[in-house]
Amino acid sequence: MKNEKITGSTIKFQKILKHYMKHKGLQIELTLKNGSHVTVGGNRKLEEDSIVHLYRGKEDFRVPLSEIKKADIYAI
Repeated sequence: MKNEKITGSTIKFQKILKHYMKHKGLQIELTLKNGSHVTVGGNRKLEEDSIVHLYRGKEDFRVPLSEIKKADIYAI
């Protein structure tokens, strides 16, 4: 079943993000469409169409890919 919410650019973004999510030494700073900034550290995973940040093995917060305007990646 095809997800109608996912566009071609979202698929490209998800593929690139998946590559960088593997590297725990990178910090990802997300700028959301509402203007707020979220920093995602090393303990994170990509689940379907969301970035999930984990704290001590439990979900700390979840950011849907559709809410992300820009992602900046930094080496820490």
